[in-house]
Amino acid sequence: MKPTIGTEKVSPAIALALLDALRASDTPSEVIEDESFRISLPRRLGLNEVVDTQMRRYAEIRDRRGTISPDEYSSLLGLIDRRPDDTTVFTAAGRRLGESWFSEPGSLDRTRLRLTPAGLRRRKLVRAMREAARALEPAASIVPVMESDVIGIEVREPPLATTDGGSGCTLLTGVLEVCAERRGLGNARILHPRCVARGDDHCRWVATEAVEPG
Repeated sequence: MKPTIGTEKVSPAIALALLDALRASDTPSEVIEDESFRISLPRRLGLNEVVDTQMRRYAEIRDRRGTISPDEYSSLLGLIDRRPDDTTVFTAAGRRLGESWFSEPGSLDRTRLRLTPAGLRRRKLVRAMREAARALEPAASIVPVMESDVIGIEVREPPLATTDGGSGCTLLTGVLEVCAERRGLGNARILHPRCVARGDDHCRWVATEAVEPG
C-alpha cells in the first residue's frame, strides 16, 4: 500500500494536551505544608506560571484555527523527555487527545459496528490510526499494515522516536489505545513492537484481537 505523508502543521491541541498532562503530573495529590511546597515548587515545572502562559497562548492559537511549528513541537517533546516521568506524561497526554478525537460510541453505534463486516471494520480502524499518526508525526511517512492476522501502521522517520529511548512514542500509543477502544475494538491492545529508538528502521504499532468488536 502507498504511504500517507504527514503534514508539517501541528495542532495546538497536541501542545495543550502535553502541558495539561505535565501540570496534572506535577500537581500534589495531597495537601502539603507551605514550606515543603516552596521547596518542591522548582521541581514542579507543570505548576510554573510560564506553563500557564503557554497554555493560554496555545488555546488562543486553537481558537483562531492556527497551528504551531514542528520546531516548537519538537522543543516541547524535548522538555518532557528530560523528565523522569516522561513516559507517564506522554501516555496521559495521548489518552487525553484520543478521548477528544474519538467520541464515545453509543449503543446504536455499537450495534451498527457489530453488523459491519470484519474486513471493513479493520480497514476503518487502520484509517483512523493513520489519521492520528499524521497529526502527531509531522512530515513522517505512514504506511498502513493490513496482514492476515495483524493490522496497524508503520511510521518512517518519526519525530516521536527522537526522544530518549523513544519515550515520546507512548504519546501515539495512548491515542491509538483510545482509537481502538472507541472504534469497536474494546478488547484490543495496542503494541509497539518496532521502534527507531531501539534500532529498527521504522516504528510499528499494531492492534491485537482486531477481528472481534468490543
